[in-house]
Amino acid sequence: MTAPGGRVISPLVFDPNAFAHPGITLVPIAAYPTGAGLERLVALVDDGLRVIVDRELPFTQIAEALAAWGHESLGNLVVMIDA
Repeated sequence: MTAPGGRVISPLVFDPNAFAHPGITLVPIAAYPTGAGLERLVALVDDGLRVIVDRELPFTQIAEALAAWGHESLGNLVVMIDA
């Protein structure tokens, strides 16, 4: 859920004209980060970006995370990788 004046960041929708929600700004991102793209993401975070995390899963459950992504989550799924 995004409040009026908010932003939606999406790796799936790249064309702002395809995003018909007046008062909400689309910020398209790609899954192939560049230095400029990461700098833009840092600027959004500095501007107050908040990310909704639906759940965290250990790396051993990567198959479950991929199966749920885009179908069974209200926010982002985070896969934890222990270093």
